[in-house]
Amino acid sequence: MMLPCYIVKDLLPSYLEQLTSPETTQAVEEHLASCEKCRAVKAAMESDICIDKAPEPRLNFIKRLKRKQIAGAMLSVLITVLCMLWFYGLEYNVEPADTASVKEIIHEYIDFNNVYDDTEITLVDSIREKNQLMILYRLDDEDGYQGKGVVCFSRGILGKYRTRSVGSTTWALDSYAPISIGSKDYLVLCNVNKPVGASTVKIFADYHRPWFEGDTITELLSTTQPIYEADAAEQRFTLIPVTKQQAEQEYWETSAVYYDENGEMIDGGEIAKQYYAEDDTINGGVLGHDRSLQPLCFWLILILFLGILFVRYFLTV
Repeated sequence: MMLPCYIVKDLLPSYLEQLTSPETTQAVEEHLASCEKCRAVKAAMESDICIDKAPEPRLNFIKRLKRKQIAGAMLSVLITVLCMLWFYGLEYNVEPADTASVKEIIHEYIDFNNVYDDTEITLVDSIREKNQLMILYRLDDEDGYQGKGVVCFSRGILGKYRTRSVGSTTWALDSYAPISIGSKDYLVLCNVNKPVGASTVKIFADYHRPWFEGDTITELLSTTQPIYEADAAEQRFTLIPVTKQQAEQEYWETSAVYYDENGEMIDGGEIAKQYYAEDDTINGGVLGHDRSLQPLCFWLILILFLGILFVRYFLTV
């Protein structure tokens, strides 16, 4: 059955826009083939549509504009990633295998007052634990031993390291400092000189050499268990697992107590004196420098925020 004229006239706008179904399109075309009036209406509609259509150059301009939007957004993403990698590389730029660079980093942090200008740095030993690398070093000049310390590096996702901390002390015997690696706590224990006359060493938290005559601090040695106990050694570099409570206790340079082969306590200060140029000096000055990740995080977040703003701008203009 052929469609009536009034229905065909209603369907013509959709037909001309190619929005009708195949069955409806066929029915409209069958009617137009036999109805001159509807063909005239169709021709008039086609003429109006041609007038209202945007010119071809305008369509090309719109297409070019969309390509520019996509290109601008992609360029913004690329620049954002490159800037983040650049700032990340400024922080994670250490190659521990390059000993000259490691020594330069140590010298930069410990020689802020030119005390160690003529001091030679020797890398003694290293410890790797998860993404942390710790290197024990010693300082010597023409007078002999001048100090020791530990430089700690953290490994980044691209394989290079950042300087996490640099610590140094002029104390001649065993030194220790708490450190957290992941969820675990440790004491970093290090020594580069032989405790002459000592057979064993024990570390007691909160213990120090008596500060005055009658000081009862020595009672602690008989009432508490040592954190660590081992044979006295000329060189030592190790991690001692401790509890959170133990890590928060005080550890002085003289918290390491030395004993002779008969189990009698030896004055560590007297042992240490042989390593100082001045006979009456017991030097235990400590320097420590910790490098925070906050500046890097700030710049990465700022760059990411600006990158998102530019991408949104290009995709919405």
